[in-house]
Amino acid sequence: MSDSSKRFEWSGNLVKQLTAMLLSKTADQLANPKTVLTWLMGAMGAPVFLIGWLVPVRESLSMLPQFLMAGWIRSKVYRKPVWLLGASVQGGGVLAMLLAGWKFTGALGGGILLLSLVVFSLGRALCSITGKDVLGKTIAKAQRGRVNGLATSGSGVLMLFFGAAGFFFLRDDRSSGSLLLPLFMAFLCWGLAWFLYASIEEKAGETESPRSGRHQLKHAVKLLSRDLNFRNFVIARALMTGSALLAPYIVLYSQSVSGPQMGQLGGFVFAGAAASMISGWIWGGMADISSRRVLMLASLLAGLSGLSLLLMIRMAHGSLMTMWLFPACYMLLIFAHDGVRVGRKTFLINLGSGNKRTDYVSISNSIIGFFLILIGVLVSTLHGIPVSWLVLIFGSMCLMGTLWVWMTLPCLEKLQGTATSLEA
Repeated sequence: MSDSSKRFEWSGNLVKQLTAMLLSKTADQLANPKTVLTWLMGAMGAPVFLIGWLVPVRESLSMLPQFLMAGWIRSKVYRKPVWLLGASVQGGGVLAMLLAGWKFTGALGGGILLLSLVVFSLGRALCSITGKDVLGKTIAKAQRGRVNGLATSGSGVLMLFFGAAGFFFLRDDRSSGSLLLPLFMAFLCWGLAWFLYASIEEKAGETESPRSGRHQLKHAVKLLSRDLNFRNFVIARALMTGSALLAPYIVLYSQSVSGPQMGQLGGFVFAGAAASMISGWIWGGMADISSRRVLMLASLLAGLSGLSLLLMIRMAHGSLMTMWLFPACYMLLIFAHDGVRVGRKTFLINLGSGNKRTDYVSISNSIIGFFLILIGVLVSTLHGIPVSWLVLIFGSMCLMGTLWVWMTLPCLEKLQGTATSLEA
């Protein structure tokens, strides 16, 4: 890699893009359905079946609508206004969740919060499909991975701060009101991110006339059938969803072995934030050299975090060592999952440009959305299956993803050289 590609140039657009991404990632964590929203709905007395829909709703509705949104977005010369619309919708969704937690309880409050999450997820879909476009048009290719990585690490630092503040100042507070504070902070983060993103200077891009849903489906099938690298990427990404699906089951497995102590939960929160803090810069720098290598290594680590836990827990069962094993393996998993995310985003951004990149993002996200729903249905039908088996299944998926990337995907950074100029 040349010296010019290694040098990190702090342009105005880069600083604005980086800070807005950092704030949006932090806001996303402050309204995390796996932790904050689950605890809030539990404190509200919402039924368990409503709580169980939090993660599926957020993940699937953040991706599935992108297939239909892409046609409309392709007709826009500038994609930044669409991102700003998505940020506004997400901020409004967080505010609605905040009001639901403040004013309502029980099934009614849980239902309103879940509907607010639906709105939030649709805004998240808009930001997801346009954010990569704007990043590709405003940041040099050799710096995109590090921008993603820095934003991830920065959000990890902020979450460590929020977690420490909550532990020391709200440790004995069990009121539902204290759980509204993260949502209020998330709302503020979205507001700041909106104003920063609005000041980014975006160049005009290529456009196409909006396509009908039927035409969009035909185009997706055509792209998947003819573009071998994209098709293999989608398969790899589906296998590597195991890194996301594995996390809640490690937490559940911990509860079944060690009990539901608050200290153990604090260990998971701290481990996750610490992993995100150190992961971003490491994975981002590696992704600028080879996003394919990042995908392989991160997916391998994710699989090993689950499978090694199963092995070590048998060796240390019943000892004090078990209380440290789970947070340690969880930290490794979050570190690896961040690598999977940085690697796949960088690979996808570098795989195409212009409207083709928009197609790649929308089609792959929609397919993964359907895949996650399918996984959710399958897990629901396997009622009573031991949590350890689910850890084994999702860990094995990650290892299969590593093998698939190694067998099928090229190193785009080597194929495309070390050019750092922005795309026209």
